[in-house]
Amino acid sequence: MRGTETRIGECLRSALKEMRGQLVAGVVIISDGRQNAGEDAVQAAQAYKAQRVPLFTVGVGDPSEPKDFEVTVEGPEMILPDDQSEVTALVRYKGYTNVSSIKVEMKKADNSVVAGEDLKLGKPGEKTPILLRFKESKPGKYTYTVRIPEQQGELRTDNNVTTYNFQVVDKKVKVLFVEGQDLPRWEYRYLKNALRRDHTTEVDVLLATGEGTFLWDGTDGKTPLDQFPLNKKEINEYDVLIFGDVNPSIFTGEQVNLVREFVREGGGFIMIAGERFAPSEYTQGAWLEMLPIVPQRAAFQPPEGGFQEPFGVELTPEGRKLAWTHLDPDDATNREVWEGLPRLFWYFPVKRKKELATTVAVHPFDKDEQGGKMPLIVTMPYGSGRTMFIGVDSLWRWRRAVGDRYHYRFYSQAIRYLSMAKRLGGQKRFYLGADRNAAAIGDKVVFSAVVKDENHREITAEKVHAHGKTPKGEDFLVELTRLHDRPGNYEGSYVPLLQGDFSVWLRDDAQPEARQSEVTFKVEKPQLEYENPRLDKELLENIARAGGEGGAYFEIDRLQDVPSRIQPLKLEIPRETLFELWDNLFIFVLFTVLITIEWILRKLGRMV
Repeated sequence: MRGTETRIGECLRSALKEMRGQLVAGVVIISDGRQNAGEDAVQAAQAYKAQRVPLFTVGVGDPSEPKDFEVTVEGPEMILPDDQSEVTALVRYKGYTNVSSIKVEMKKADNSVVAGEDLKLGKPGEKTPILLRFKESKPGKYTYTVRIPEQQGELRTDNNVTTYNFQVVDKKVKVLFVEGQDLPRWEYRYLKNALRRDHTTEVDVLLATGEGTFLWDGTDGKTPLDQFPLNKKEINEYDVLIFGDVNPSIFTGEQVNLVREFVREGGGFIMIAGERFAPSEYTQGAWLEMLPIVPQRAAFQPPEGGFQEPFGVELTPEGRKLAWTHLDPDDATNREVWEGLPRLFWYFPVKRKKELATTVAVHPFDKDEQGGKMPLIVTMPYGSGRTMFIGVDSLWRWRRAVGDRYHYRFYSQAIRYLSMAKRLGGQKRFYLGADRNAAAIGDKVVFSAVVKDENHREITAEKVHAHGKTPKGEDFLVELTRLHDRPGNYEGSYVPLLQGDFSVWLRDDAQPEARQSEVTFKVEKPQLEYENPRLDKELLENIARAGGEGGAYFEIDRLQDVPSRIQPLKLEIPRETLFELWDNLFIFVLFTVLITIEWILRKLGRMV
């Protein structure tokens, strides 16, 4: 009989119940002892001791560590056309001592290889990650497979391959670039022109003037702007805001709050440092809250005599891992490119990075107030969005002899990185997420949702429902309950009972046929029997000791010794034999003698 679980404790309890009232000399259990579900086996065995029934356990299986390799994958559900994207493959193994590396490949549906890397394995039982980078040009839904080769002696091979599902979304990045004041820098000029030339980007450029007005430039064909956005509708037209060396005093309090809410709800924000205003005038309120660094509060003062020694921008170990910092897809070549970029002569010194921030690049030798290398490029999550500080204003020097190859590649990839949250749903009315993309039959899948009304305000209903479809095409509902004191935020769960692909989505009453924020997850049969199939001798010995007196554990090669250890039980059963007294000659004679004696005695005693 094949099953998905081993329940030794429940089997013992059930057998004892069935044998109630019977005389049992012993119970023999043949198993690998690898219980993975149900009642505690030792506790169940103690019930046999009360009944004085010995337990004899026989171990079957290999006590050595099983051999197995497993690969899983993590990656974004949506990417942009021609973006340098990446997924993380995680490999775990056990039972092997002579394997130090393994090939990891990601393939398309036509079996063509998208990416392949040799992974140096970590310790047994630990998941070792490796990044696989790729691009897709055409919008649509894709399924890639990530595979590692089968190894000799593996317990199972179905976990040597996994799938990665994602969608390519075609949508231009919309950027608002604000620079000031009447003194545009070279960085502004080159970046503005590159943004206008990029056919995947729509840009509005506002150059602030001393009179508090703006000069507009931007993508050909766009309607010119004459002011910074004044309301949520206007600012939500953009994916990323770029602030150059602009005086924050030109913005009203309402506009500052618009910027803050824009980022909180998924937008991107970049500040390019300057000598006059950025970031030295952004040291309080919402501006300071959004920045990933703590700037100097005093106005910028260059060192006496100016910066004397040119320096290169040095990627941190964390920065080298980011896909958007790759100026060349190959890791080794990318490192050489960064090391060979033209040197710079100016940067804005900051106090330190914030705790939640990630330092992408640093000054090679100058220090911040904490003694670490001076942060030059720093990013930080802020609400659903992300902010970035660039502490230099002369990356345009990277254009020397190569044009936009590295200068605009850096900016375009940074802009796409910051735009991702908003472009892929950061400010949508509906958001649905699941705590896993793969589950076993009977596992609980937990969903979290954010639901807003048509005015983008969080709703206050106590319950909402997500709609789902099973692998058989059957519809089901998932009830989501509002989290305490958090309008618009909901949570619920669903337990799948079928194997296959499930889909769950939210529904807008105004568009009932459209699937809002759809998520998918794959359900497989439970694999408990494969997780650790080796012989558990200790458990079998404990079961034998917990039962009635006389029980013992045996190896499978001593199975023939078990019968001799089971002591037979003796029970005397009384037996009655019926016979007729008057049909027995002995009884007749005896009766006659006794009655005659009684008559004589009575005669002598003159009683008759």
